[in-house]
Amino acid sequence: MYASARLFLSLRALGAPANVIMLAVQGIFRGFKDTKTPVLFIGLGNVSAVVLLPLLIYGFKLGITGAAISTVASQYIIAILLMWSLGKRAVLLPPRMDQLEFGGYLKSGGMLLGRTLSILLTMTIGTSMAARQGPTAMAAHQICFLK
Repeated sequence: MYASARLFLSLRALGAPANVIMLAVQGIFRGFKDTKTPVLFIGLGNVSAVVLLPLLIYGFKLGITGAAISTVASQYIIAILLMWSLGKRAVLLPPRMDQLEFGGYLKSGGMLLGRTLSILLTMTIGTSMAARQGPTAMAAHQICFLK
């Protein structure tokens, strides 16, 4: 089971960029107060997965590899459709790269980035210290951390 799971997950990891794009673009559409477009394209992507799954698993005899490929393909189909639809509604890139104003983003996001990194560092150090104390301390840390 371990080898099959590892194969499936390693192939599925190729779909992570598409998944991130999908989630971000869904949020953009939510900002446009349009929730129908993402639902439509996600439905089309799911239909493509329903078609590709039996075709790749049984038709081409790919088994678990076919399942992973069909899932990744459907994620990229959804991401491409969403980006295409977004491109019709908004300008995705400025005409020239020098028109990007990163200074404003750095000023407004700098404090948020510092806060996030300090929280992450604190939690990492706390988890590391609990792990050095042994399994009981680590279990207690996880219980407190999750609450």
